[in-house]
Amino acid sequence: MVPLLYKYLIINKQVALPGVGLFYIVRKPATLDVANKVILPPFLNIDFNPQKATNDQGFSAFLAKENGIDEASAIHHFDKFSQRLHQDLHSEKPVELPGIGSLRKTAEGELIFESANVLANYFDPAVAEPVVREKAGYEIRVGETQRTSSQMREALQDEQETVHVRKDYWWVYAIILAVIGIAAILYYYQENGSLR
Repeated sequence: MVPLLYKYLIINKQVALPGVGLFYIVRKPATLDVANKVILPPFLNIDFNPQKATNDQGFSAFLAKENGIDEASAIHHFDKFSQRLHQDLHSEKPVELPGIGSLRKTAEGELIFESANVLANYFDPAVAEPVVREKAGYEIRVGETQRTSSQMREALQDEQETVHVRKDYWWVYAIILAVIGIAAILYYYQENGSLR
């Protein structure tokens, strides 16, 4: 029954299970993953709405045609399947629906659906490296003003030229202090003659 349920879901984008809920396919748009510099492709995902679903007459006709039986028998088989599924959920057993996902009922009576994500992997992510053209001009918003890239390049070069690199002369101070220390020791020896 589950393979036919999955097939009907793929063809019609939704299928209702009486007493359980509605499974439907949602198209998720492409997204940009800036950190990894890729564009993730759009994909289809199976979602679940635990609303009180009624019998889907289209599914009954589909089931009858696929199994080569009359529609009344198809409705009877489908109702038995739905009741068994409903009983398994009430006994708090997780129910696995291959290709669709899994359903389980919490202690509070809430139905939790975990999608199988079988439909998500049709396309690979696309590389999204920025294209930088050195000579091309473009507009940049700086604060509240618009400037061109050449104006900003000139302003940054001017700033870099005006920045003076201060050299660090700490070692000069260390040498001066060492000379003063040696001079003090020599003066002490000259005045006292020994360390005593």
